[in-house]
Amino acid sequence: MVRWLPNQRWSLVILALILGNQLYCIGNAQTQSRIDSISPFGSVGSVDSFGSTTNTRSDQDLVPGWPYVFDSSGFHFYSLVPPKVLEQQIQGVLRLPEELNQELGIAFRGLDVHILVFDSRRSLDEYLHRYYPGLRAANSMYIRDQGPGLILTWFHADWLVDVRHEATHALLHAKRASIPLWIDEGLAEYFEYPSGSSSGDSFAIKSHPVHTKLIHTQLRFGQFANLEEQERWDPNKRLSNQQYRDAWGSVAFLLNHSDQSKNEFRFYVKDLLENRASGNLSYRLQQTIPDWRTAYTRYYREHSVASSIR
Repeated sequence: MVRWLPNQRWSLVILALILGNQLYCIGNAQTQSRIDSISPFGSVGSVDSFGSTTNTRSDQDLVPGWPYVFDSSGFHFYSLVPPKVLEQQIQGVLRLPEELNQELGIAFRGLDVHILVFDSRRSLDEYLHRYYPGLRAANSMYIRDQGPGLILTWFHADWLVDVRHEATHALLHAKRASIPLWIDEGLAEYFEYPSGSSSGDSFAIKSHPVHTKLIHTQLRFGQFANLEEQERWDPNKRLSNQQYRDAWGSVAFLLNHSDQSKNEFRFYVKDLLENRASGNLSYRLQQTIPDWRTAYTRYYREHSVASSIR
């Protein structure tokens, strides 16, 4: 066994720190050079903390430097990840418009959604730092502006879930309509898992691997999603985890509670997307669901029992 003298030990520590810093700089430089080689998504403009910008752009803005560029069904992918790696998961993205159409009765034609796929969180962060300073980094994000929808993401274990969530935002906002925050996020949470994938059975679209359990816990404490309160949510504030839960809970309840509740919700969303005066959904539901709390609570309690039986 070799014994190091105190001065020798400190020398080794300093050497390790120097080598570690050099390796980091080399890795960072490689990432930086790769980001420098790909083009920004159009000219860079001002971006607020919620991803809205005033940029305009064209498809030609995106092509230079991206090693993999491919299109399908109105979705345009610009990727640092080879298509063979993404192939199976991309099908889950391409099915999304039809799934929304089946549930909401709304056709999405003339799609123009651009998805940038980075191969690491670091490369995404570098891209944001360079071209969208001020944006808060996340695994995936949707940026609204005057051009087509733009989704920034990096390839990770939950890539498909995250991209479907953001793509739902892109599809809804392609209609250029003002959508209440609870519906916007509730639908994105509802469709982020492909139909039949969240719990392995044909009822999967009615459940969520996180929110369903949290709602059942919530009910045990006599709490529930208050629709009128959700309608007052500030669209300029980020939602808490509890608010995401409630947004999903209200949307899932309305789409699955009864044919009447589903139709009311579908008509309301259609009115929103077609920019017709819509008021608050809670007012429309007074005849269909006169006691929201009782109906909501009963639905999730019965759903919990049915899930345990299956």
